[in-house]
Amino acid sequence: RAQWFDRRLRAMEFRHLLHTHYSRMHPSADLTFLHLSDIHFRKGLSGTPNDPDNEIRNGLEFDLRRLVPQFGSFSGIIITGDVAWSGHKKEYDFATAWIQRIAEHLRCSMSAVMVIPGNHDVDRVALAKNESKIADLQKKLLGNDDAPKADARLTGVLIGKDGKLLAAPVGPYNKFAKRFECDITPANPYWQRLFKLGDGTSLIVRGITSTWLSGPRDSEKIRRLLYGSGQYTFEKMDRTHYVAAAHHPPQNMLDGDEAGQAFDHHCRLQLFGHKHMQWIS
Repeated sequence: RAQWFDRRLRAMEFRHLLHTHYSRMHPSADLTFLHLSDIHFRKGLSGTPNDPDNEIRNGLEFDLRRLVPQFGSFSGIIITGDVAWSGHKKEYDFATAWIQRIAEHLRCSMSAVMVIPGNHDVDRVALAKNESKIADLQKKLLGNDDAPKADARLTGVLIGKDGKLLAAPVGPYNKFAKRFECDITPANPYWQRLFKLGDGTSLIVRGITSTWLSGPRDSEKIRRLLYGSGQYTFEKMDRTHYVAAAHHPPQNMLDGDEAGQAFDHHCRLQLFGHKHMQWIS
């Protein structure tokens, strides 16, 4: 944890240098966003003296309070998943209060907060209640690991009667996300938020769900998850820029090759979480 905290501090210092350099080149940005991920609020630990992440959060808040004088009010906050640890309501209650405090530091409206589910936002209790049914459905969806066929099967489930079963484990997350108009359903697996830029163009942030197949059998070694092609099909529009935001990056997804090509072609910026590593390009 000490090494991770040191890496995080160095990452923050790099971001500060990047922003300082950028602000000298471009005195006023049209939009300024904060991107967070993998906050992992834990029931029974968050907010207590035993909270292992309290120092990191306090350091983050300290840094954020110093950004507004430099950049002005923030346009939005994007959180790419793993808000919770086990998808429990109390974890989201704590998260909501903390996000409110962060938004106040940045002079950002709570209506400009955007959230996406991660694998830790899957309700472990709901999974346990329906584990065999959900596991069987997930196994059926993956089939023989043929991405196009798995994509077709996922589409069929999302628009069919089994869609509710697949979405059941994100119930508590959805109640939390509804406040930000970022809740998801099988019929609407992603959300979009539009922002205007100073040159008359538009920026569309798309929040993509990568957790339909998340569960106890998650693996970092094999691609066991699916976006579904509907989430990386982008409408081409004049004077419009896309930002793709998801928890799992393409390398975790069975349809990651297809999704990665679509993101690279259509999106000016891609934001992911999950890996607990940071890079900017």
